[in-house]
Amino acid sequence: GIANYLLDPGFHAMEYFTNADDDAAARFFNTITTDSMVQLFYSLPLEFNPGFTWSYSNTGYYLLGKIGEAATGKPFFDLVKEIVTEPLQMFQTKANELSASEGCLAKAYFIKDSSLAPARILNSNYAFSAGAWATSGHDMVSYLKALHKRNLPSDQIGIDFRKAPYGNRLPYTYNAGRFYTTFHGQHIISHNGGTPGFSSSWIYLLEKNTSIIVLINRQDYAAIDQLAWDILSSYCP
Repeated sequence: GIANYLLDPGFHAMEYFTNADDDAAARFFNTITTDSMVQLFYSLPLEFNPGFTWSYSNTGYYLLGKIGEAATGKPFFDLVKEIVTEPLQMFQTKANELSASEGCLAKAYFIKDSSLAPARILNSNYAFSAGAWATSGHDMVSYLKALHKRNLPSDQIGIDFRKAPYGNRLPYTYNAGRFYTTFHGQHIISHNGGTPGFSSSWIYLLEKNTSIIVLINRQDYAAIDQLAWDILSSYCP
């Protein structure tokens, strides 16, 4: 029942990221820390009683990153670099602000008054483990190769996300950061989403061991998600 902080008006998510020149936003992003963000989470009311239902929560992923730091004594981005990105040779995948400082981050846009407007660079303390990563198409291919060959870090320690339960009453099941559904007898694992100025969509067909990944520097993931499904349908009618 932990509320999604991005949907709470007190966190100013839409207001701050759709106005790149906002002074109040600049002050906020320049002073927050991951610890102060967690303290702010305490002000959020529960959406529902624990175990009653399910709702996507960026707050949950943020807290998971803090748990990782506490359990290992390592900064989150260093931890993921050690466990995931370096072993999979994802050398362009790094914290959003680091990528921006190295000149490797595409300019981000959102739709405002039917035209494209620049978006603010997503602050790593604000998004943290809930989405402060920058990556590239090349690195996503490296990730998908590991996924297809069952060579992810989770595979190596005996955790197989492909076996998540499919049989509930909803059109999909959600587990461990992935959506699960079936279509004409085929099992589909996917995830879509976006951060300020960017969108992505990933779809994996289990039986065919085939993935589609679409990345774009525009905040409009519904259309990007449809594009991913259209591409998939041309390969697997």
